[in-house]
Amino acid sequence: PLFGGDTRLGYVSIPVREIAAPSTGGHATRLAYRCEALSGTPRGELVLMLDYRALEHNDGVQRICCGAGRVLRRWAARFRAYLLYHYWPCDKSIFQMYLKEPVDIALLLLSLSPWVAVRAIFYSLILLCLCVPWPPDEHQIIQFILAFKGTAILTDGVGRLVAGLV
Repeated sequence: PLFGGDTRLGYVSIPVREIAAPSTGGHATRLAYRCEALSGTPRGELVLMLDYRALEHNDGVQRICCGAGRVLRRWAARFRAYLLYHYWPCDKSIFQMYLKEPVDIALLLLSLSPWVAVRAIFYSLILLCLCVPWPPDEHQIIQFILAFKGTAILTDGVGRLVAGLV
């Protein structure tokens, strides 16, 4: 929610072993569909549609430099999670983001940079984080396009208009 608050109606508790059971038939991906009743509420249900695949494949490939590839992948995954969480957090309102977190303010200032090259590098990094290691969903792509074009209008359009008037 935009201004905080609790929008939860109930909760669902599903063991991970039920969700990530090994697939049959040797397929690389598995699609699971199930309906779960919400606990803590008299009515309502949650529909889960999960499409998951293994992130790391151990096909007997030799480790590179004593596990450096695994360390690099772990660092990249942490950086991706950190950047995406601080740029588009799922559990903070706008006020919580920009009044309490200096990292969020720094990312906002980078996205509103008047220099096109800085903004292009920043949004290229965001797009790379969205697309790797799995493809983004439609909502993430639309949110990215709106943010990218919106900041371009603010900085290039309005900013240059004000600079031209002065």
